[in-house]
Amino acid sequence: IGTLLSRYGHRGLQLRTTMNSLENSEMLHQKERAALEQLAERDSLTRLYNRHKFDKFMQECAQVTTAPICIISADANFLKLTNDVFGHESGDTLLRSVARIMQDLAKTGWLVARCGGDEFRVLLPNTRLETALDYCRRVTRHCQKDRTLPIPLSVALGAAEWDRERENLEKCFARADEKMYQHK
Repeated sequence: IGTLLSRYGHRGLQLRTTMNSLENSEMLHQKERAALEQLAERDSLTRLYNRHKFDKFMQECAQVTTAPICIISADANFLKLTNDVFGHESGDTLLRSVARIMQDLAKTGWLVARCGGDEFRVLLPNTRLETALDYCRRVTRHCQKDRTLPIPLSVALGAAEWDRERENLEKCFARADEKMYQHK
């Protein structure tokens, strides 16, 4: 009987060890999956959302809500000059600083994204144009006060409120982009 008990005790221990190993593997898999999902949605330099996430969120907002939506288009100014004069590390610092300011000033529920190079976008669900323009002014002021680099930060911003009756969100973005270029 002692041999029989020790034999089943040993199997129970093996089974418990195997179960623990599987649970640990599953937890590791879930952590790795979450990390990969974050990498797929985030810009590696600024940690802002990327263009893919922005476009996906924009489509979701257009389908789900009837509330006002604004879009902001932004370009960090003088990135090429910063890279040429101070080096690419300074250019990266410029992009991270603009991203930090834009994210810090964004309200909960807004999505700030780096969509490539020096291009940023903000999607502001449940927001009127006046609020979007106020956000643009605050971003501009904070950039002017920033002393991260030897040159002041500068960002061109354009905002537009979506007119659901006359355009799709892509056209609204085009209007915001046009206004941004007027401020460049």
